[in-house]
Amino acid sequence: MSLGANGITATVWAPATLPQNAVSPDPLRNALIALVLGSLLGVALAFVLEFVDDSWDSPEEVEEVSGIPTLGVVPRFEVAASQTGEILRVRREANSK
Repeated sequence: MSLGANGITATVWAPATLPQNAVSPDPLRNALIALVLGSLLGVALAFVLEFVDDSWDSPEEVEEVSGIPTLGVVPRFEVAASQTGEILRVRREANSK
């Protein structure tokens, strides 16, 4: 008995044919689906982050929560990385005078 001689036969029912147009991928459909799903995910994430955020947004809210009047507010400073050296230099000059 030789290898592969085990009595299995194969019958061709219909010959294979090549499709006339591409089956997949469809770039336009994929782009539209990605746009819709990305937008939905972005909106859902924005709502979730807003719902989870429990920070105090104003001095009035701090007064309401704590029951103590606000005497002063520390402003929020946004400093760009390129300006950090210039601000430190100005502060050192002001402190040395």
